[in-house]
Amino acid sequence: MRILGIDPGVATIGFGLVEADRAQVHMVTYGAITTPAGLPLSRRLYQIDRDMEELIGKLKPDVMAVEELFFTKNITTGKMPAIRACVLTNDAGVIGAAALANSI
Repeated sequence: MRILGIDPGVATIGFGLVEADRAQVHMVTYGAITTPAGLPLSRRLYQIDRDMEELIGKLKPDVMAVEELFFTKNITTGKMPAIRACVLTNDAGVIGAAALANSI
């Protein structure tokens, strides 16, 4: 099973792909999607959407897990629901994290 983990962010979205077979787990690749500083949020969301679509098409994961956000005080956190939604709605047929959690 190929599992793509996503750490969403406004400027940087981290990702890692692992292959799991029973008790064996191996790192396949990892990296980051970045958006340039100064871009309006709408352009950043568009770029994240395109880059996520390309990443998922290239890596072909079986499931995807997106980090749940935890924060206390941060001015940019109001943007995070939009970033997370952009990632979650671009799953290209991949089973979402909730389905993965329910299957374990």
